[in-house]
Amino acid sequence: MQITQWNIISEGLDQQRRYSRDALFTIGNGYFGIRGFFEEDDQGIGALGGLYMAGIFGKGEVDVVSGPSRELCNIPQVLRLRIILDGEKVALDHIQDFSQELNLQNGVYTRKYVWTSKTSARFALVFERFARMDQVQEIWQRLTVVALDSSATLKVQSLMDSNVTNLNWASKEPWPIQPGRDHIASRTLRDNQMQIQLDDADDTVLCIAQKVKAYSGYEAVTSSPYTGDRECGSVFETTLAVNAPFVLEKAVHVYAPRMDARQEQAQAAFLDAATTYDEAFEKHASCWLKRWNTADIQLLAPERDQGALRYNLFELMAVSPQHTERVSIGARGLSGEMYEGCVFWDNEIFQLPFFYWSDPKSAHRMLRFRYHTLPAAIERAKELWFKGALYPWQVSEKGKEQTIVEGGAYYAIHITADIAFAIRQYVELSQDADFLQNGAFEILVQTARFWVSRCDADPADGKYHIRSVRGPNEYDVYVDDSAYTNYLAAYNLRSVAWAWGILKQRDAEQSQRLADSLGLISKEAELMQEIANNLVIPATEDGMLILEDNRYRERRPLDLTKIDTGGKRLIDSVMPYEALPLYQITKQADVVLLMNLFPHNFTDQQKKTAYEYYEPRTAHDSSLSYSPHGLMAARLGLMTEAYDYFEKSVLLDVEDRQMNTVSGIHYANFGGTWQIVFYGFMGISVNGDTLCISPRLPKQWQGFSTKFYFRGAVFQIQYRNGELSTELICGDGKYMVMLEDEKFILSNEKPKAIVKKSL
Repeated sequence: MQITQWNIISEGLDQQRRYSRDALFTIGNGYFGIRGFFEEDDQGIGALGGLYMAGIFGKGEVDVVSGPSRELCNIPQVLRLRIILDGEKVALDHIQDFSQELNLQNGVYTRKYVWTSKTSARFALVFERFARMDQVQEIWQRLTVVALDSSATLKVQSLMDSNVTNLNWASKEPWPIQPGRDHIASRTLRDNQMQIQLDDADDTVLCIAQKVKAYSGYEAVTSSPYTGDRECGSVFETTLAVNAPFVLEKAVHVYAPRMDARQEQAQAAFLDAATTYDEAFEKHASCWLKRWNTADIQLLAPERDQGALRYNLFELMAVSPQHTERVSIGARGLSGEMYEGCVFWDNEIFQLPFFYWSDPKSAHRMLRFRYHTLPAAIERAKELWFKGALYPWQVSEKGKEQTIVEGGAYYAIHITADIAFAIRQYVELSQDADFLQNGAFEILVQTARFWVSRCDADPADGKYHIRSVRGPNEYDVYVDDSAYTNYLAAYNLRSVAWAWGILKQRDAEQSQRLADSLGLISKEAELMQEIANNLVIPATEDGMLILEDNRYRERRPLDLTKIDTGGKRLIDSVMPYEALPLYQITKQADVVLLMNLFPHNFTDQQKKTAYEYYEPRTAHDSSLSYSPHGLMAARLGLMTEAYDYFEKSVLLDVEDRQMNTVSGIHYANFGGTWQIVFYGFMGISVNGDTLCISPRLPKQWQGFSTKFYFRGAVFQIQYRNGELSTELICGDGKYMVMLEDEKFILSNEKPKAIVKKSL
């Protein structure tokens, strides 16, 4: 794998890793996710493609807590190409000089090779495609064919193929298990248009249309329509002259009427428009340029670090929905079918911070998704005899609990506090009081009510406890008083008063009407504060070590360095799930993660103690583990360890280090990688009203530069040649900034601050 500043390149066709590469080379625009499949392959699993749409789910067949079961649906392979040269179909044998490349700057996926026919004639083929960022319902594709040795006849079928199933029958297995489910209940085909109905409870319909043009030697080639049983499109036939390129350009438009009926007119306009591939690309690339403006982190560092970091950031931007607030980012996004395409807690804790700082509007949309699914969370709490809102552990766009029966959904409740935490973080960073007034305050109140009903008062110690839960350490199974869960729950409870103070100061009458509509009275608010102030956070007597739960230290120690798992997880190799509660084993960062979320609430000694205690006890059996440890190591000044964790995190999918990239790339890990760099190496945090910047760089890096949003303003920070600077690029008002130990107030009158620092 070759990694440059702005490109991920794979040379040579490796059939063993082909489907993992499909996931790695995923492109998208938040509406579509398009794996790096081969358009011309119409055999076996390769023929299925791998093209997903946000919010489009088919009927699942697993037994879930709140049915019906649903799974992300592989939609028709709308980019199918059949290429026939001198009567011989181009296939993946007899090829050389194969390469595939993802351009991170503009989101274009390109694949190239030279194919040799049975008569030894050679042809160069280039495939390009992008998911258009400015018109998200569109996918654009270009094929170039050049005869290298002699003239030849050429026939190209440019099709939309509905003869597909999902890639995998068992979504939690890392390798395709065939046959996958067929979610297409019915289809109507006509030339270059297709309408399909899915098997979900909503009878979702997808309306698909394409338009195709082709040129040979720069002269237009006419097409003829084609309609088969399950595919339709256009057919082009011509004669290739040596070195005279044949170029086919195709655009596809897809929409679901139940999600956006306005797209019917948009699709008609799309078919009538004379937009060329180059014109569409120019507008698309311009959108990417704007996205990168406040997302890119420029490094003075090895090229591999720079390119791999940009890959992580690219995939986060490519999956974030720009068109709606009714969907969010699943664990594997739109790159594969793992976890049925569902959204989990890691969206708020790992991914959203990147968007707070680089694209607050996207963060707002994804938090609004949690508002739209609040009724389902309230219903879930009632089902379990609790008050308020309990957000399900695993959800599709409807917000219903999709965790399998006996999968622990009853105990994995910290997600409710995670969402409240994310709301407060977003509002504090963006100053978006409108969101507090219109949705966020209701979420904070209803989630706090859940915690009031879930906490137990113990007369023996005068404290409150949360029993029978599972924190981020999923190897704990079920515990009492998870430090992570309790701390976040207390923060959730306190956030009601915090939000109320902001709203009351903004408009006392309006805020009172809002409180009245929610039935919130002072007695209830006081109880929330009382519980928050008396909720147990397990710790040693001296308070130096925060304990994962109240019995963690009572379990048997286990030396993980003496266990050979063969590269697999503990539970997939040497230890049954039932044995896990016996040992001091942490699956992934737990207390370390908690301290990362509240960097100014714990002393350096507490952080150091926790890191040294839990690091050797952590199996890192989750993609969510490397980045929190890397961030903590950076904050503690352990730069060798921090950089080691950064490498493990930033290359997790690029090098398929967990051997499951085939089922989709790891978006939470991408967000975690960003956190190591932004919060850890660049040393950015917020303490009250102060923006704090205190970088610590690994020895492999010499500097950095980035722009970001903070409280409605845009800042740039830079470190070069022993000089650390921050500058207010755009924004009104005054902003308190601390560079290392020096305080500054930045404004339009004094927009820049500089300190000397040797890293």
